[in-house]
Amino acid sequence: MSKNHKRVLKTNVSKLEVDLDVARCVQYLWQEDVITDYNKECILSQPTTTAKSRELLHLLPTRGEQAFTVFCNYLRQHQDWLFKLLEESVHSIIGAEKKGFKETAVKRFLADKK
Repeated sequence: MSKNHKRVLKTNVSKLEVDLDVARCVQYLWQEDVITDYNKECILSQPTTTAKSRELLHLLPTRGEQAFTVFCNYLRQHQDWLFKLLEESVHSIIGAEKKGFKETAVKRFLADKK
């Protein structure tokens, strides 16, 4: 996962911890081979929904190049308001780094593999 992807997650961790449908998200990430059976068990064994979300968000940056993209795909399909929240952060980061960015830059950023 790229440094900027980690930055987007960190910026939005509070909102994601509260609003993420973590059980559904974990199932999706497991299905897409982003997380392992062991990761899934560790996340879902946490005592509260917030703790489950926190565990997932802590683990996600360690799960490879595609983890952020797959996570965003889940959000786009199932929790669009959270996807839009991340997308706004992407706009802020890109805007801060490059004035006059284009929509394609946002799409590239969301799919960034570095």
